[in-house]
Amino acid sequence: MDAPLPRDESSGEPRDGSGDDTTRRPSRRGWVIGAIIVVALIAAALVPTLFLNNKEPGLDRPDAAPEDVLKEVKDNFDAAEGVRIAVTSEDLADADAALVSLDGTAVRPDGFSGEMIVRVLGRDASGDILSVDGQSYAQGFVIFPSWAEVDPEDFNAPDPGALIDPDGGVSSLLTATQDVEQGETERAGANNEELLTTYTGTLDASVVRRIIPGADDGDFDATYQVDDDENLREARLRGVFYPGTDAMTYVITFSDYGETIEITAP
Repeated sequence: MDAPLPRDESSGEPRDGSGDDTTRRPSRRGWVIGAIIVVALIAAALVPTLFLNNKEPGLDRPDAAPEDVLKEVKDNFDAAEGVRIAVTSEDLADADAALVSLDGTAVRPDGFSGEMIVRVLGRDASGDILSVDGQSYAQGFVIFPSWAEVDPEDFNAPDPGALIDPDGGVSSLLTATQDVEQGETERAGANNEELLTTYTGTLDASVVRRIIPGADDGDFDATYQVDDDENLREARLRGVFYPGTDAMTYVITFSDYGETIEITAP
């Protein structure tokens, strides 16, 4: 009688000597470990690519020309029924009459209600400003104890109600800007939740006078910040706003798109 074949200690199967370790099928455990290693290596190789191809939304604009982006921004601005507008000055020029600041809500078609500070002969005067139906009214400013009709251009200030006008207001600057270039995108806001992209260019004085009537001849530098919804958030205009003075900057910020209030003549 033939002696029984020896059994493999790991599998319990008879070992007939017909093959060696190189021909036996690998164990299931070894196959699983090998598969895990392969998957891990592939994932490690793909991680840099995933980060490069899935950047944070808004960090890169589409391939649209900067001029086309600003046109879209203008369209969005013109579609808003109202917006809060704040104008501030930096390095204010030493002029006989100059706009220091303006802050309020503009509503379509030509309404505005807010506060304004002007500088006249070196002294600042503040008061309330209101504009409706093409007429501006002021109260305060030392000389107006009650509401009175005024012409803001006397203070080298804009008609506040016209700031929202599609043809002669702030948004008209966007499509009149020359040599537009897209700049960097940066985070902003209380929790860095906003993404703002910068666009720069130049404006002719004839265009800038729509905002500041006394703007001197020449070119002005324009810098816009646009959020990820293609809304204008800030416009910085730098140049000689008052003849015979040094260059200065006006900063115009925009918020609360869609906000409306009732504005009536006093």
